[in-house]
Amino acid sequence: MMIPNVTHDRGVLKETVVGRVIDFTFPAELAAGVPSSLGFLPERTRQNMPRWAGKLWSQADPEGYERCVQQVEGLAGFLTARGVGVHRPRALTDSELNLYGGGSACRRSCAIP
Repeated sequence: MMIPNVTHDRGVLKETVVGRVIDFTFPAELAAGVPSSLGFLPERTRQNMPRWAGKLWSQADPEGYERCVQQVEGLAGFLTARGVGVHRPRALTDSELNLYGGGSACRRSCAIP
């Protein structure tokens, strides 16, 4: 196994990791309102979250979900086309997603009871 060695930020990018978009479920608790801990989100997103509660991202906001998928896949393709080695994590299984409450880690990290 090769150990990464970065000595400065001006070198040529040879390899990188590009993640995957997870089709998470918005926590049902958001139907009661959006906590202040999510104040960093765009206003449009905060306004829509109560009606998106309990839904998959791809169902609640299909255009936003697809735009995000296209951006991540586009980045991976862009880098690969330029000779950069791109490593991708495998897609999570349904049982792995369920460990995060239907794919939502927001419950823990966003102070949603």
